[in-house]
Amino acid sequence: MNPRVRGRGGASRGVQVRAQVAGSSWTVPSGKCAGAGRRRAYRIERTTYDADWRSAKAELADAEAQLANAQTNADRMHALVADHAVARRKVDNADAQLKQARAAVEKHAAAVDRARKNLDDTVVRAEIAAGWAGRVLDVGTRVTGPGDVLTAIDVVDPIYVSFRPSAQQQLRCGGIPARTGVAAGGSASVQALFPDGTPFPVAGQIGFVDPVVDPQTGTQQFRAQFANRDRLMLPGQFVRVQVRGLVRDSAIVVPSAPCSNRWAGKWSTWSARETRWPHGR
Repeated sequence: MNPRVRGRGGASRGVQVRAQVAGSSWTVPSGKCAGAGRRRAYRIERTTYDADWRSAKAELADAEAQLANAQTNADRMHALVADHAVARRKVDNADAQLKQARAAVEKHAAAVDRARKNLDDTVVRAEIAAGWAGRVLDVGTRVTGPGDVLTAIDVVDPIYVSFRPSAQQQLRCGGIPARTGVAAGGSASVQALFPDGTPFPVAGQIGFVDPVVDPQTGTQQFRAQFANRDRLMLPGQFVRVQVRGLVRDSAIVVPSAPCSNRWAGKWSTWSARETRWPHGR
């Protein structure tokens, strides 16, 4: 694909960081490289969630105390009923209270887990490898939950470049053999040039080819992947793309000297026969 085609850079991976709980947001590394997994991106005001967690733990402790009392009472009733000292109905009531106490403990334990999760969710972390973080919400903005995007993180190493050559351009560049060369994982390499003509320092490889031609534009989408350790190219940046390394099978190479396009704009070649007079073809 010798003609240069316009392409556009895109992140190889991106994620929207969202809050899971409501509250005022604090601390965001805007425009900085977010670390992998454990780097804090935002923090939600946690006073209320810490109080809810401590309250849930206190209620669980109270339920556990009631369970211990119910267990003791049930054991006592079972010992007395063996001597026919109490009615069977009292034993049944003690067993029912014991089951209720156990259920209450499970309920409050779940409340503790829920409160602890909400408290942990006040720290919002980037869960992908190092990327570029752009601020979406200002620090101090009150968020309401998952519906609010706090920030977006894009991975730019490697970076993708998408370009859309027309079907006619592909045919002019070698037809079916060229299509084989530019297939995903093929032998062709991709050269990207910045708007001022400066070439990108490393060549890319095609990793995705749309299997169909867009019927509205007559183009086919290709996506190349480039190593971008120095972050010279950013998502959304426009470049010129040139595919190199395409070979046309069964082609005849003709030197440029005997070629001419003077006749009606068509290329023709001249050769000398045994008569030494030139003949056009």
